[in-house]
Amino acid sequence: MTLYLIGIGIYAEPSLTREVEEILRNVDRIYLEGYTSPIYPRLLDSLRISREIVRLTRSEIEEGMDKLINEAIKGDIAILVPGDPLIATTHITLVVEARRRGVDTKIFHSSSALCAAIGESGLHTYKFGASATIMRREVASSKRAYDVLKENLERGLHTLFFLEYDAETNYIMSPREAIEILLSYDDEKRISLEDLVIVLCGLGSRDECKYAATIGEVLKEEDTYGKPCILIIPGKLHFTEEEYIETVLRR
Repeated sequence: MTLYLIGIGIYAEPSLTREVEEILRNVDRIYLEGYTSPIYPRLLDSLRISREIVRLTRSEIEEGMDKLINEAIKGDIAILVPGDPLIATTHITLVVEARRRGVDTKIFHSSSALCAAIGESGLHTYKFGASATIMRREVASSKRAYDVLKENLERGLHTLFFLEYDAETNYIMSPREAIEILLSYDDEKRISLEDLVIVLCGLGSRDECKYAATIGEVLKEEDTYGKPCILIIPGKLHFTEEEYIETVLRR
């Protein structure tokens, strides 16, 4: 029996291979992980799967992992995942536990917001340091996110931040709120209002938003994006990176 993790990409209508389509026709059950990224009706319709698709919440994967693996022991199940299946650490844990219990696993990769954001930024891939997630103050501390930024800046590296998205409450952190949170930890004044930040929201969607602005400019914006965002604070820039930012992203 097999557990399939199938990436369906970011926002744009997924293009499933014939192999994946055949798998989805024959598995015993199809799940859709719906907490790492919003799932829009247009995306579900474009899958053209004439079978029941069961939505999974975060707790149903994290706390219900045994249930999923037990199902895979008895039959084939497929889990559709926005973006790439193995970007989320929970999915990696699921694969490890399934293999430990003798369940075959097969992964079908797809584009992820992480890869898309790095590409759209125009920054050199090998110059990115560690990434981090910025969370609401009442949910969790983002001190680690600030510490990651501090260390990366000291090394001249770029920093990518995922901004909190909560599927259950439909909360989407705005770039302005994320920067305000970072600044609340910046007692050493390492962040200047004149520093550039790259904002990437809803990549792959029809109304994606991507631009570069100063931190001061972002702090004056309204919170109107409505789609999960990624922020990138550049480190030391190569002249080709500067050209891309000024020509393509700067507004």
